[in-house]
Amino acid sequence: MADDVSPVTIRAVDIRLLAWMLLRPMKNRIFTPLMTAAVFASVTAISCSEETSDVKPPAAEPKEVAAQPEKEKTMPEAPSDVAAPPADAEKTESGLASKVLKAGTGDKKPAAADTVTVHYTGWTTDGKQFDSSVERGQPASFPLNGVIKGWTEGLQLMVEGEKRRFWIPEELAYGPKVEGSPRPGGMLCFDVELLGIQEAPEAAKPPEDTEKTASGVAYKVTKKGEGEKPGAGDVVTFQFTGKTMDGQVVQDSRSQPAPPSAPLDQLPPAMAELFSEMTAGEQRTCWIPEANAPGGFIVADLELVSFKDAPPIAEVPADAEKSASGIAYKQIKKGEGDKPGATDIVTFQFTAKTMQGDVMQDSRTQPQPPSMPLDKLSPELGGIIAEMNAGEQRMCWLPEANAPGGFIAADIELVSFKAPAPAPTVPEDVAAAPADAEKTASGLASKVLKAGEGKVKPKASDTVKVHYTGWETDGKMFDSSVTRGEPTQFPLGNVIPGWTEGLQLMVEGEKRRFWIPEELAYGPKQEGGGRPGGMLCFDVELLEIVSPEGE
Repeated sequence: MADDVSPVTIRAVDIRLLAWMLLRPMKNRIFTPLMTAAVFASVTAISCSEETSDVKPPAAEPKEVAAQPEKEKTMPEAPSDVAAPPADAEKTESGLASKVLKAGTGDKKPAAADTVTVHYTGWTTDGKQFDSSVERGQPASFPLNGVIKGWTEGLQLMVEGEKRRFWIPEELAYGPKVEGSPRPGGMLCFDVELLGIQEAPEAAKPPEDTEKTASGVAYKVTKKGEGEKPGAGDVVTFQFTGKTMDGQVVQDSRSQPAPPSAPLDQLPPAMAELFSEMTAGEQRTCWIPEANAPGGFIVADLELVSFKDAPPIAEVPADAEKSASGIAYKQIKKGEGDKPGATDIVTFQFTAKTMQGDVMQDSRTQPQPPSMPLDKLSPELGGIIAEMNAGEQRMCWLPEANAPGGFIAADIELVSFKAPAPAPTVPEDVAAAPADAEKTASGLASKVLKAGEGKVKPKASDTVKVHYTGWETDGKMFDSSVTRGEPTQFPLGNVIPGWTEGLQLMVEGEKRRFWIPEELAYGPKQEGGGRPGGMLCFDVELLEIVSPEGE
């Protein structure tokens, strides 16, 4: 395949083009060494996942509620009016129809930003059940603005204790029926019982006493600075902590060994504007508008540590050698032995700098160097490493028209390489989820292949270690940690929605097969696009919950 695509959705973007070196052909991979050059995009990237559908998965871990009805464990029967709403059903302007089956005991209705706990069952209009928390014997909890539109609207009509039947038109659900797709399509019927409401935090909007930048970004000065303000061409060094409005940390540069630096005029507009108004040492809490973020804002704690004139741009040495593809380099350290083959798994170190000397990324600051198939690296990086022996180190000047001076200076070392493990066998049911697969309200289907020995399930905020293999529905494998011979570790909140939801169903030691609809993966298939599209099949083994929340 042309690209190496993992379930990881990149949430850090280096505006100084380190992405060119490693990530240009792999727009959905996050490397073990996260980019240390912090940028505004990495703070707001909770909205930059490639999922654009309105279908979002409810949380897999239900929250405790004060009182819940006794769990039913029998399959609910399809309603007699499943095919169409009866004449006495209520209808809204959007076309949503509903009917109260049981009056509630509460007096408050949830808002779109609230988190609700429910029991529910869903059917297609032919009476086929596609999902049921009742059958699982476990209620579900999720933010109300994180589900299909018909649910977001419909549950705001209910009070706690109420049970209601909904007939949701396709434009408020998962869209029209698609032949061969396991996702439910067309109008859908749901029975929903509202068990509990957890109100959204009060801080759902910026405080009223904030100041505003010229473009309207709200902020409060939390620490005064002194001296002059940076100019457009200056290099700024700064710290930032980005959070959602409900307090979830998205990115924190303060957890890194050193604060990031970047030319002011290469930062995104909102961030550049804020820093251009600040003096050295000044710190601000800013509410940066982001339509797709919870509450509509990202809360960014920004500090301008210092700034300096941009250094002069260096040139490629005249005595540099050239690789077969024309990349200039100088050998720093000789290696020995053979050179890696195109499909070998290479382990390497790299330090990338601008031609002005600013460090863009340094894998040597991370616990372990990255590894991946040689033929999945960018052509330029892959071409360089293909010519190296194990232990060899080179300083390379990689062409990049948009980088200062037209090059990225990369110190690359080939640590080792090995042949890939045999590819896992393509599942017989790769094309579609079987009838006995579990299904969730989001459309995610899964089946346990091996029971786990653990008792605890990961949360979205946890870091997990897994082995996995991914296939398209035609059986083409597009990624596998198994063939690389080493498991993958990542924060569960940094992956495609189908993984974030699905792995919260698992315990340590469990192996599960997932059928992930396109809206929870990388979107529809695109002719000529290197990444996988449409529904995807994954085999995932949860090896370890590395950093449970709160530890």
